[in-house]
Amino acid sequence: MNFVSPVWFWALLALPLMAALQWRAQRRRKKLLESFAAPALLRRLAPETRLWALLLREGTLLLALLFLVLALVRPQWGTVARNVQRQGLDLMLVVDASRSMQAQDIAPSRMVRARHEIGAFLEGAEGDRIGLIGFAAESRTLCPLTADYGAVRLFVDELDPDEFAQGTDIAGALRRAAASMPEQNSRFQIVVLVSDGEEHDEEALGVARQLAARGITLYSVGIGSTAGVPIPLSSEGGARYKTDARGEVVTTRLNENLLREIAEAGGGKYYHAGPDDFELRRVLDDIRDRERRTIDSDLYEQMVERYQIPLAVALFLLALELVLPSALAARRGRRAP
Repeated sequence: MNFVSPVWFWALLALPLMAALQWRAQRRRKKLLESFAAPALLRRLAPETRLWALLLREGTLLLALLFLVLALVRPQWGTVARNVQRQGLDLMLVVDASRSMQAQDIAPSRMVRARHEIGAFLEGAEGDRIGLIGFAAESRTLCPLTADYGAVRLFVDELDPDEFAQGTDIAGALRRAAASMPEQNSRFQIVVLVSDGEEHDEEALGVARQLAARGITLYSVGIGSTAGVPIPLSSEGGARYKTDARGEVVTTRLNENLLREIAEAGGGKYYHAGPDDFELRRVLDDIRDRERRTIDSDLYEQMVERYQIPLAVALFLLALELVLPSALAARRGRRAP
């Protein structure tokens, strides 16, 4: 036997207190009656209560409360087999970790904003398997497809440009995302690219078309502003910025055209993450009504709730206490001569 809420057992301590209060109330009632009239007259006006009848009524009430407590602790015994099928999609998040993501045109930085976007995305996801790929000049599968969103969030929080060889290879990251997906059921697979689009070749467009041909849908979310801003040399920001060979400060800007073209080539949509809008949530809204497949099916045993039994007994005892005839609790008075 198992109890779901054993803390309610502490309520049993109130039963002796209630019994004491009932006894005290009966004694007080008797004293008040004795002060009202002489004993001979009192026996005629208010016949003395039978002790066994009084104990029956008060005991019925206390017993009802006992069974109410037993219902609150929710006893469980016995098991039942349940087959649970989980419906969902496979979503691979491909996140830019290049140095330009440290730019602070979106406070506090593009990278921090990307982490917030993914955090809001994970809060709204349900039933889907989600994976994470980080990329710069190279790409890495940081977290394979999983239903453990807490694990995904842990890897997102550790995403750091200092851990990647610098550059931007969106095409290579998209290839890795495709390779990380099961080859079957491609129509249930989605790739979400989160980047500022700072790439200088169009190879990513060809890879996006390959994903669409395979049946994988590609969405893109742009992080940053279209105005050029300097690139800090550290994630904490500061006065030191990236410079070119001539010592001039290098600027970065959001390449919306490229990200929009990649999304269109992949059969998806492009969203721009502004200062206040969490666009990854819009991706969830867009795919919410999409057909889902059975990802896995689990057969497990679950204990059966039995709180209904003590609850039914408690309700019966309460009803019984209410309908007990008042005559049951009184002796007959002495007949008048």
